[in-house]
This record gives sequence, C-alpha cells and structure tokens, in this order.
Amino acid sequence: MRYSSIIFGCLIFGLFLSLPLRVRAFSVSPLRYVINAEAGATQQLRVTITNPDAVSAHYALQVVGVRQDATGRPIFENSIDSAETWVEPSQPSITLRGKEEATAIFSLHIPKQALPGAHYLGLAVEASGGGNGTALRGRLVTLVVLHVAGEVHENVEIIMWRGPTWITQSAWPFSLSLRNRGTIEVPLEGYLQITNWSGKELARNSVTLGNPLVPGGYRTLEPTIDTKGQIRWPGWYRAELLVHYGKTKQIVTAKITLWYIPLWVFGIIGTICFGLIWRAVGRRSQRRPTSAN
Repeated sequence: MRYSSIIFGCLIFGLFLSLPLRVRAFSVSPLRYVINAEAGATQQLRVTITNPDAVSAHYALQVVGVRQDATGRPIFENSIDSAETWVEPSQPSITLRGKEEATAIFSLHIPKQALPGAHYLGLAVEASGGGNGTALRGRLVTLVVLHVAGEVHENVEIIMWRGPTWITQSAWPFSLSLRNRGTIEVPLEGYLQITNWSGKELARNSVTLGNPLVPGGYRTLEPTIDTKGQIRWPGWYRAELLVHYGKTKQIVTAKITLWYIPLWVFGIIGTICFGLIWRAVGRRSQRRPTSAN
C-alpha cells in the first residue's frame, strides 16, 4: 500500500538511530519486502549479507516483530505479532570470511486460517566479531510489510483527551492518546475546534498526529495550540478533537470544556478592588470626629 513506504522510512530511521556506535559497516539487502499474499501462500525471502572486513564474522539470523511506542517510534522485539511464527530462517546463523558475501534464506508460510490484515516483521541479522560469536557489533533488519488479502477494518479510538480546567495564557496545552484497533495501518489527520458556550466556532487548528498508526499501535501526544488572536474574551469554551483516519477519512471525536481567564482580567479585578478599598478608607477618614479647640 502507498502508506507502507512512509512507515518503512520511519521504522528504518528509528532503527539506525538505535544502533550502537560500535557497529561495523556490514550491510544487508534488500532493506524491505512488501508482500501481498493470500492465506495459505508460501514464499522464500532472501537477504544478502556483505562482510566488508578483512576478518571473518559470524551473523545470527532471527525473526522479530515490529511495533510502535507511545510516540510512534519503531520497536523491534520478539513476541509482538503472531506472524513471527510464519517466517523461519533456513539456518540459525551464518559465518562469512573477510570481504565475502552470502545470501540467507527465510521461508514464509502463511496459515490457511490467517485473517486479512497487515503484519510488520523484521528479518534481523546480528553480527558478532569472529567466528566464536563474541564481541557483539550490532544488528540490521530487513523490514517485511505483509498484507494478507481479504476485507480489512479501519478503527481508531481516542483513548484519552485532556486539557486544563482553566487557563490564563494563549497557548493551550492538551494531552491525547490514540489506539488503532483495526487490521490495517491508517494515516492520521487531526484538528482542534474551539467553540463558545453557544456552539459558535471561534478557532480551528491542525494537530500533528505523526506517521501512520500500525494495527494495535498506541500513541500519546501532547500538542499545544496557540489561540492568540482567535480567543480574546474570558469565558467557558469547548475544545473538540477531530481525528480523520484511514483511506475513507473516517472521523472520531472527543470533547472537553475549560475556562479561559486572561491575565488582563485579574488586572482589572485588582484595580477595581484597590479602588473600592481606597474609597472605603477615604470615607472612614472623613467620618472621624475632630477634637474641639
């Protein structure tokens, strides 16, 4: 699907950021597979490993799952996706001599009872210095985006939508959490709509929700909306979050209410109170009896 490339880029970028600094420049190819297959299908996935060093190196082969953390960054771990058991390396490890290149084979077997939807897997190649498997040097992953054919479902829920009960500044902070309960990755677009007590729309701002959310993914964000020039008067307001998701642009919403009391209101109240106190003190002084000569 067209969103697979976006997800792939984010996953690979996050992977390289997480690699240890001691990683040597071994390489794997290809960096991704995009597979659209029927339930019950089988396929061989080939990963070419290149050892650029002058000495031999040992590489462990493993299949891992891929998930997103609460901020949308990729996490490569075991026991994330049931589809991890659908792929198996032909051998647990491979040793390459210096300047040698070889191909590792992973066999994909999709069960006949597999449900339609998207799965994200990693064909991990973990390098160790020398043939004895010591001196860990790093890991590279070929991403497998697997779509099992059939009817898929898009379903995103707003788990949490919070904001301040009252606020004095023009920058309004919010917190939100989303979960993809569907069977396919979904792109996200967010908007925040501010209305007054009568329901009149006063402001509408876009909210960045990040890269597409994978099935089962959970995301937490803390956007801040600048209402300067849009909300001028103190009062009771409603903040509504609108999330458009999926290819069909379905919408899910959540609302909260808050009081906006700008600082100038406190200045006016303080001035009035000071004036009243000053006036009361003045009247009291005028009523004080004068002593007879």
